[in-house]
Amino acid sequence: STPILDRGLHVAEEDEPIWREGYNTEWVKKHGEDVFERIKNYPILCAGTVWGDTVSLTALCELIGRTEGMDQGTLNVAIRENWLNAIVRPNGYWVWTLGLHGYDWESQVMPEIEFSIVDECVAEYPPNNTKYFTIVALVLHQYNRHPQLVKHFRSLYVGE
Repeated sequence: STPILDRGLHVAEEDEPIWREGYNTEWVKKHGEDVFERIKNYPILCAGTVWGDTVSLTALCELIGRTEGMDQGTLNVAIRENWLNAIVRPNGYWVWTLGLHGYDWESQVMPEIEFSIVDECVAEYPPNNTKYFTIVALVLHQYNRHPQLVKHFRSLYVGE
């Protein structure tokens, strides 16, 4: 079967733990400081990269609706506290969220990463300037935070 069409609720992790990113910290803390303390070291789950069958997605949407629409905070709490069952995919497994990838938290600067696009959703780059590896994903999420990727995709698809 096509993995992206498998039954159940599927969510994708990002690179950073919840505590490290201000918005996610704030959203999770709306569920209580005690909840935040229990789940703060888990990788962020992005509400923009959720998929699944109708029953699973309806249950998630109903839960978010009961929490005044706090989608990402509620998603992280619901999955990490086992309110909902989900299949959690690591970053780069079907969905590659680039948003905070390589971010320098000290200087608050997004790095210039070396990469080459092998195919539409395959990228190679050297993490920590060590060795190249390849990520093959069905979805590239938040690539727009990396100017060199934006330039590359615009040249491919917009002709710039």
